[in-house]
Amino acid sequence: MSLLKHTCTVGLLVATAWTAPALLAQDAAPQSSSDGYAPAIAYPDNGFTWLHHASTVDEGRLRGAAALVESAGKSNYYNSLAAVNFQEAYRRAIDNTVRRTEAYYARRDLWSDYQERYRRKPLDMSGYQKLAAARSPERLTVDEYDAESGAIRWPFPLDGAVFGEHRETILKLLNDRSVENSGWGSRNYEMIRREVSEMKEILEAGRDSIELNLYINALEFLESVEWEARFAPGTRVLTAAQN
Repeated sequence: MSLLKHTCTVGLLVATAWTAPALLAQDAAPQSSSDGYAPAIAYPDNGFTWLHHASTVDEGRLRGAAALVESAGKSNYYNSLAAVNFQEAYRRAIDNTVRRTEAYYARRDLWSDYQERYRRKPLDMSGYQKLAAARSPERLTVDEYDAESGAIRWPFPLDGAVFGEHRETILKLLNDRSVENSGWGSRNYEMIRREVSEMKEILEAGRDSIELNLYINALEFLESVEWEARFAPGTRVLTAAQN
C-alpha cells in the first residue's frame, strides 16, 4: 500500500506540473474579443494527450499487469525460438560430422582403388628368374674362356704381371671344378670369389692410371669370372678335367 500511495503522490505531482500552465493560461486568457465572444477556457497547445496513458490508478494498474503478461509471453516466445535455433545448429553440426566422416572414407576408398589399379603385379617364378638374369653379370663367352684348353683371355690391365698369381689360381680352380665341388656355397666357388676380390682391390689401387672405359671393362670381366664360378661345370669342362 505504501508503494501505491507513493505512486499516487508522484502521479498527482506530475499532473499538477502539467495542469499548472493550463490554469495560468486560463487566468491569462482574454475575457472578450472584438466581436464580443470570449472562450470559457483557453487551452495551451503543448502537445499533451491522455490517449497513451492511464487516466486512473486502476487503469494504470491493469496496463502494468497487461505489460507484465505480454513481456512474459514474449520472453517465452523468444526462448522457444532460441531453443529451436540451438537444436537446428546442433542438427547441422551432427550432419556435418557425418558428411566429414563419409568424405574421409570415400577418399580412402578412392585411394585404395587407385593403388589397386596401378600397383605392380607380383612376379611369378619365371618373372623373378628373368629379373635376376637381367641384373646378373654375363657369363664368360667361348672367346673369353675355353674349357677344352683351360685358357682365359684376360683383358687389359688384368693381363699384367701384378695379377699373374691370381690369374693362375682362378684358372686352376675353374678347370678343377666337379659336380660335387662347384656352384654357390661350394669351396671351389668361395676360393674363386676370394681371388677375384683381391684382383678388384689391386685394380682399384691403380685406378687413377687407367682409362675409365678400360677400368669398367676389367671390372665387368672380373664379375663375369665370379659369376661363372656359381655354375656347375658343363660337359666340356668335365671332359677336359678327366683328360
